[in-house]
Amino acid sequence: MLGLQSDAAIGFANLVGAGILGILAAFGLWWGKRSPTPKEKTFEVAGALVDPGAVTELAAAIREYNEDANERAKASRAVGHKMVETGEKLAYEMRELRGEIRHFGDAMKR
Repeated sequence: MLGLQSDAAIGFANLVGAGILGILAAFGLWWGKRSPTPKEKTFEVAGALVDPGAVTELAAAIREYNEDANERAKASRAVGHKMVETGEKLAYEMRELRGEIRHFGDAMKR
């Protein structure tokens, strides 16, 4: 009998918690629709106020940065490939060494 009452109390508590959660979710949706996001509060400045020479300099600087970044990426890929190649050589040498040790161990047992 005590178990049934505690089960009913737990179910009731879950129901109350779900109801409160639903009310808070509805309030959050209502509040979100009512207040504008920061993007809606912003505005654009006319492009005519920007100096064309500055835009050209900025574009050239961005282009140089991208070219440097591409060169660095190529160099890091080359280093990565070299590391993989060296790791594969090391694994091959370790297999060879293990085989030789096994061979000498077998020869010593005879």
